[in-house]
Amino acid sequence: MVDKSYTYKEATPEEIKEWQETEGKWWADRALSFVAIASVLQFSTLLFMMFNFWVISLMTN
Repeated sequence: MVDKSYTYKEATPEEIKEWQETEGKWWADRALSFVAIASVLQFSTLLFMMFNFWVISLMTN
């Protein structure tokens, strides 16, 4: 296997500030929305699964 060693250039404070104001800000502004949507989806999936278990138990008894 080939060992790939990369060297990265340190970002300047101006580059960091530019990134935070452009790409970083967009993701930071929407992070809570992404987490909230994912949480609602996960909780809904769990409820749907429990509902199906309940329906199956009613049909088998």
